[in-house]
Amino acid sequence: MQAIWRVVAAGGRIALPKGTRGYHTQISKLRADGVTVDNGRVRLPHFQWTPDLDEMIWGPR
Repeated sequence: MQAIWRVVAAGGRIALPKGTRGYHTQISKLRADGVTVDNGRVRLPHFQWTPDLDEMIWGPR
């Protein structure tokens, strides 16, 4: 499952323990998707998914 790497904790924080293989893998995969990660955090206002009402009800187009 590839999408799991796109999930971050509250405040945009990488939820995996810092310094672990998973932590570094998630950062690498996010960066490969064009997401900026600074000090273990993603700037949510810039990268957060914000669906419109139709998409929330009916799913992606």
